[in-house]
Amino acid sequence: MRKGYSSADLKLDLANLYQKTGLKNLGTVFLMTDAQVADEKFLVLINNLLASGEIPDLFGDDEVIDLRVLEQLQTFSIFNKINLFE
Repeated sequence: MRKGYSSADLKLDLANLYQKTGLKNLGTVFLMTDAQVADEKFLVLINNLLASGEIPDLFGDDEVIDLRVLEQLQTFSIFNKINLFE
């Protein structure tokens, strides 16, 4: 974290984390201490993550559609043999 790190920055980092764990199927650890909670809004985001696994408005509508298409492409065996995300 850096000085000026905002809830928007946290949402962006969480969106990247979701893509790595969900689409790229990479095991990941998310570690955040109480000293890193610079804004009370951070706790709302983390609570949503822990309670439901979803963070409202994490991705825009166009991004959600793109992610769903990529997810469907991964189910085809030809795409399982190549890395779409490099």
